[in-house]
Amino acid sequence: MNSFFFRILSVPACLAIQLILSRLMPGSGDALAAGCFIILFIGAELTLFKEDTSLQKPEVPSLFLSLAAGFSFCTALLFAMEAITIDSGILTSLESVSEFCLSKNASLTWSLTFFLLLPSAEELVFRSGLQKAMLERFGIPASMIASVVSFCLYGLIRDGAAGLFFCFFCGILASLFFIFYENAWVCISLHIGCSISLAFLYLRYFFNPTALLVIAGISFVSSAALIYHAFCIYRDSEDQEEEDDENEEDDDDEENEETEEHPLP
Repeated sequence: MNSFFFRILSVPACLAIQLILSRLMPGSGDALAAGCFIILFIGAELTLFKEDTSLQKPEVPSLFLSLAAGFSFCTALLFAMEAITIDSGILTSLESVSEFCLSKNASLTWSLTFFLLLPSAEELVFRSGLQKAMLERFGIPASMIASVVSFCLYGLIRDGAAGLFFCFFCGILASLFFIFYENAWVCISLHIGCSISLAFLYLRYFFNPTALLVIAGISFVSSAALIYHAFCIYRDSEDQEEEDDENEEDDDDEENEETEEHPLP
């Protein structure tokens, strides 16, 4: 099976199923759809496309780095919005979702769905699926645009303006980290960090705008440092690959020269 067409066509199919089940079965529909997507993508990646998978075992530090980057970036963004009073309706909507997930009225299934299953399923669909397919065929810019735009459309259809807002910033960051690592587990960890940041939105009521700006500034600096560190890892790995390729070419040239100087009888 062609991995490009599987990954591309699975995106609209998965989104249609998820949206339908979420409407027909509120709460449990999301968990059911997310679970099916996770099994489908992991099964396909580890069997049909195991030689070209983005589910290779990640390094543990990269998981913590991406988790911290997602959490600090979204925390900074949300607190900065509150401090300068930009569209508090979006913040209220995001906060209501996280509050329900953490409340006594929420089931364990719903909380796990919001903080774990949905981030995992969405990253498998949009990064391991769509972005990887586009990256191999059309390069970095096209793959990032396709991944972010489609993720934003999904967020808008699913949760309105609040979903669009969250998916736009989370999608850009996740797409960058997928370019850096080409590892779906790293993107899942980052997305979980973004989702966890929503649980801390209620803290905005305990600080004045100046304090919120200070917190946002510290978080932005932290996230920028983490993103830069991830970029340095990516740059070093690219340089190492180029060096390895050059060494292989030099070895081949030396072997060819030796063959020419000492031809076989």
